[in-house]
Amino acid sequence: MTHSIRFAFIGLLVLIVGLWVGLSAKPNIDKIPGCDASLTWCLNSDQTLSLQVIGAAKGSIQGQPIATPALIHINLKGVDEEPLKATPLVGRISGVNMYMGQFDVVFKRQQNQWQGLTSLPSCVDQHPMVWKIELLKTGKPTGTHFLFSSHQN
Repeated sequence: MTHSIRFAFIGLLVLIVGLWVGLSAKPNIDKIPGCDASLTWCLNSDQTLSLQVIGAAKGSIQGQPIATPALIHINLKGVDEEPLKATPLVGRISGVNMYMGQFDVVFKRQQNQWQGLTSLPSCVDQHPMVWKIELLKTGKPTGTHFLFSSHQN
């Protein structure tokens, strides 16, 4: 009888510690491999394209109110080089650390760069969100992508 009580107590203790560790773990935004395009201009792997993501209202997409979808500008330079020269130029945005669906943003030529405007879905989770934008040519992925982050308040 005492062994079963001891095992029940140990099992309960392990469950409590496991829940505590699991619920207190937070994704680390510093784990974005390479460059975070919401913080600076980022280059693609062959360094021919650069991309930047900025908030439409505050200049930053970090700390947008949670009930308001973050409206973002996406700036892209270097697209006049082949093989990405396309009309229209489209980027497909998807969540990396949480599924938030996929949606496309169409880029328009603005002087010496291309610009896209879209809103990001918001989530009730307070953790930073990591996003991937992949450039498409005639609706097909080109293999060129960038990562950026956002954090809702």
